[in-house]
Amino acid sequence: MRKMYQRTSKEKKNEIISAYLTGDNSYEELSDYYKVDASTIRCWISRYRHSGNREKAVSLQPEQQTPEYMARKKKE
Repeated sequence: MRKMYQRTSKEKKNEIISAYLTGDNSYEELSDYYKVDASTIRCWISRYRHSGNREKAVSLQPEQQTPEYMARKKKE
């Protein structure tokens, strides 16, 4: 039987990446705290380091969206 995986929100991923990058926590500590596999966290960090949009990847603030953007997104 296949194992069902739970998706992790962008906000939670960003929080975990930020926590790792502060240098205070290991993959295993974050894994225990957030209940996310350490290899998954390792993969997220690797992707973050290879991405060109680093500032956005770590931002914990929600993006400001205009009403026009939200209305257009709703139609899609």
